[in-house]
Amino acid sequence: MNKTCKINNRILIPVLLFGFASLMFSCKKHYIEKHYTGTFIFTDNYQWWQLYQPTQYGTTVYTGKITFVTKDENGCSIKIQYASGSSITTYIDKKGTLSMQTPIHGGFSGTFSDNDHLSFSYSGGGLGGGSIENVTGVRQ
Repeated sequence: MNKTCKINNRILIPVLLFGFASLMFSCKKHYIEKHYTGTFIFTDNYQWWQLYQPTQYGTTVYTGKITFVTKDENGCSIKIQYASGSSITTYIDKKGTLSMQTPIHGGFSGTFSDNDHLSFSYSGGGLGGGSIENVTGVRQ
């Protein structure tokens, strides 16, 4: 009888650990999806420049989506479609802070001030040109 109990414990412990790990994964994904994804109205204030050309400034307003992408060893990532043909994939933590795993040439920073308001900025350039974008989003 004792031998059977030991065998069951050997099977039971890995099953419980796997179940617990799966629960943690799905809970975090569920949390991010519940609080930080959906349809947003984005305002993109941008400037871009090119060698021997005047700097161009503009503003676009676009209704886009934020979707959950994946969870990996670095955390959860979301995709932000903030303008027609323009999106960015970024990591997000439970507090709503955005970060890039692979640094982009220039800089990136962003955060949700609450579940319904987001802002991020990034810049980049090289070889005689570049751009700066300041984006805000409000849940629709």
